[in-house]
This record gives sequence, structure tokens and C-alpha cells, in this order.
Amino acid sequence: AGDMLSSGIYPSLEGEAAPLWKDGENVIFDNAGVRKAHGLLGLQTLGARPTGLKATVAATEPRLFIGGGTEAYRYRSSDGMTLIGTMPSLGGVFQFLPWDTWVLINNTVDPVELWQNAGASAAITAPFTRANVLFGYQLQAFVGGTSNGGRLVEWSPVNAVTNWTQTATGTAGQLLLRELAGDIVAAKPIGGSIG
Repeated sequence: AGDMLSSGIYPSLEGEAAPLWKDGENVIFDNAGVRKAHGLLGLQTLGARPTGLKATVAATEPRLFIGGGTEAYRYRSSDGMTLIGTMPSLGGVFQFLPWDTWVLINNTVDPVELWQNAGASAAITAPFTRANVLFGYQLQAFVGGTSNGGRLVEWSPVNAVTNWTQTATGTAGQLLLRELAGDIVAAKPIGGSIG
């Protein structure tokens, strides 16, 4: 504060350079210091208000999945926003479950879709037509509060998310949580479990 702040401090800049905040743009005052901000992602080009975001790293690159209205997008700094899927109906909150370089997409109204890192997303083969919540645990994907029952949890086979059909020898399945007083509407990791 005071003299140091008004002098411009010049962290990692030549002494003759202008202070970082001279133009008043892209500067963050953080942890008793000043650093350059790398800018912000403007979402004003989306056709609807975003209702779901999920950041991840896939194939060593940071990605952001964004959902709003009926559309789902992938953002990368290398090529910006790319439309990856259009859901049939306006939904509630978008949920994304990254699966290596793929992503499962849920809007709580339509069937869960899978985007396989190219083209457009498509509905997975599953015994349910909608889910309130989508989440991952260990090597499987799960949904809760499905069209088969609000207190039902259903899951994919181990290491596979394209076909959730239950078979006598497969690992896909479902479980009715009889103790719940209402429908499943959220799921979050708690330690080594899901709450």
C-alpha cells in the first residue's frame, strides 16, 4: 500500500516498464502481490443462460464443458467453443461426466447422451429415459432418480458407458434406496463414498 502501490512495483518487469495496472485491464491483486490475468471467457455468444459447467483435463489439455438451453459445448483455448450436442428438450441443470476424452451429458429431462470426442453426442443405450443426477465412482458411471423410479440408482458396466443394459453376467445394475424419504436429486463425493 501507499508509496509502493503508487510507484507500480514492477514484479518481473524491466524497471522502465509501465506498471502492470496502468491500463487497468487483466490485473489480479492476489496474496499481497500483483500478477497478470490471462483474460476471461465470454459466454455472451451462447443461445441460452448456462446451467451447467464442468472443467477437466483430457489428453493433457484443459477443457470446459458448458450446457445451456438445449445445447452442450466444449471449450478449449486452442479453438474456442465447439457445439458437441443438442438435446431434444429444454432441461434443467446440465451435468457432465468426463470419461477420458469422452463426456456423458445429462440435462435431467432427456436420455443421457455420450460425446465421443468428435461429431455430435448421441443417447446411450440404457434402461432409463432420464435421470435427476449423473456422477462417477471408481470405474463406473451412475445415475440417480431415473425414469424407472426416483429412489433408484443405476450404473454402467465397469469401464464402459455406451450400453447400460443389465445382463446375467454383466456389471451394469440398479439398486432401490428404500430408506430415502424422497427422490434422489443430488450426489457428491464424501471421502471414499458418494453421499
